[in-house]
Amino acid sequence: MKTSILPSFVDANAQARMQVLRGAKSRDPEVEKARLHEAAKEFEGLLLEQMLKSMRKNVPESPIFGRNNGKEIFSEMLDGEFVKRITDRGGIGLADILVRSFEMGPRSAGVQKIGPEPVKGPPEG
Repeated sequence: MKTSILPSFVDANAQARMQVLRGAKSRDPEVEKARLHEAAKEFEGLLLEQMLKSMRKNVPESPIFGRNNGKEIFSEMLDGEFVKRITDRGGIGLADILVRSFEMGPRSAGVQKIGPEPVKGPPEG
């Protein structure tokens, strides 16, 4: 199992950002909406980062360059920059979906149907 070369930095950075997001609840709905959007954006970024890591694992290594720590560090930093740029430009839309879902509240979460309607059989009779 491959472990990350920079886990302490990445984990500490993510933990620091989450602590800011967990701060005292504001009474201003606009501030709360901004915090919710930022948390959803962070989640989307973490998901994209995991996707890039998984994709990179499945790419065969070049026999010319091989594997070394410098290449791994560069790849992790490059993936981090890709994620930052993707999320800064709107991401893949997951953050917006999460914000809308949380704004609707827990009662309406099960009401909205996703996908096609079930196919009905021929009428009996």
